[in-house]
Amino acid sequence: MVIRLSNPCPNGWQSRGWVNGKHRGIDYGWYNADPAKSRQVFAAAPGKVVSVYGKGDYNQGWGNRVEIRHTDRTVTTYNHLATGTIKVKVGQVVAAGTYIGQMGNTGITTGISLHFELYIDGNRVDPAPYFTKDLPGTPVIAVAPPVLGAKDRLTVAIGVNARTEPTSLSAKVKGVPGNTVIAMQGFRDDGQDVQGNRRWFLSTEGHWYWSGGFTNASPAGLEDRTPAPLPPAPEPVPEPEVPAEPEPTPEPEPPAEPEPVPVPEPVEPDPEEPDPTPVDPLPPFPEPTTPQPGEPDPPLQHAKPRPLYGWIGGIIAVIVGTIIALFGR
Repeated sequence: MVIRLSNPCPNGWQSRGWVNGKHRGIDYGWYNADPAKSRQVFAAAPGKVVSVYGKGDYNQGWGNRVEIRHTDRTVTTYNHLATGTIKVKVGQVVAAGTYIGQMGNTGITTGISLHFELYIDGNRVDPAPYFTKDLPGTPVIAVAPPVLGAKDRLTVAIGVNARTEPTSLSAKVKGVPGNTVIAMQGFRDDGQDVQGNRRWFLSTEGHWYWSGGFTNASPAGLEDRTPAPLPPAPEPVPEPEVPAEPEPTPEPEPPAEPEPVPVPEPVEPDPEEPDPTPVDPLPPFPEPTTPQPGEPDPPLQHAKPRPLYGWIGGIIAVIVGTIIALFGR
């Protein structure tokens, strides 16, 4: 049979561990918010009560003390208990998690606390390793393993914590000692990942427990409470493209006014210089004579050739006369 230690103060907290030669045991403290609950002390493993001291005096420094034998080689002791709170008797067979009493301030203490010890073959040893490994020796009582139903789960020796949500960050409802049977109704596989395990059990009381705190983490027989995965978010519908407004056609620039063509100033013709060469006036033509009957025709007279410049002057005179005749009217 496997016997391991569980937390004797699941609602309190460990204040001091084993220090060889100076502190040979584990001390547990309590919480101001709930002293009655956090001071509770439970049997750390199944066994038989072999000693109870409750006079409230010094008692070699232990004060009020309970001793429980678990195997033929191992004993645990619970020290400094409050006077009048011890609920077990010598010879009583107890299971792991059996209520013993309340933390106290009897014997040598620095305040209200529990001093928890483990003896193997009569020698005090560090209890911490035996929360995860078996106690040596033969059990002093025959403890039959509990009969579990399809929805029952058995806590490991160190016990478990009940939570309001499937995460260790949620509020702690209570601590459950080791080797305790808890009836479950469902499970979730999307809880907080603890040591690679995201499965959490939901008890019939409505509390959440990490499945790694039980001897059987199978979800068989339990309702799957894992939320259905959310549907993928729809892809955003692209907004229709708004055609870009055409850029306004720039108004045609008015044609540049042509630069005024400068009107050339009238150039007065140079006055003609008079021909210095004198022109001989033409001699007057002789008046024609009427020939008398019987007179012979006068001989033809040949005109005297005029010089060249005389002809030019005549041509000019004709042209001028013609112009005056045309435009002078």
